[in-house]
Amino acid sequence: MLRTNETHSHVVVAHNSLANQGLSLRTDYAGGIFEPYCLVANNALRYVVWTGTASSAVAIKDNHIYAGESAPTYASGTSAGGSAESLFVDPANGDFTPAGALLTNLKSSRLIYNRLHRSRATLSCTGAQS
Repeated sequence: MLRTNETHSHVVVAHNSLANQGLSLRTDYAGGIFEPYCLVANNALRYVVWTGTASSAVAIKDNHIYAGESAPTYASGTSAGGSAESLFVDPANGDFTPAGALLTNLKSSRLIYNRLHRSRATLSCTGAQS
């Protein structure tokens, strides 16, 4: 849930697989300010965009977006290519195991453990299951 008229602090979006979704970072309302403790990293998703003025306060690093999308302003390490069907084993049936370009574009892990409580490698796929 987005709270308006408040500064966003310590917002972390890391190691998520959003197969048919994108992420909009909003600064287009009164109080839409991000503090430098925010991180958007190692996600596999359709797109990441700014809605409003881009802010360098948010660290946007090492995400993978779909073919035809552009990296947002102030992002680093963004890779692009593929679609839900080519980036995950069987997204239509809920299997979001990395496939295709996610397997060949390894990034530095931001979290020690994955969602299954297994240790992540120093370099891993973007998304939730690596």
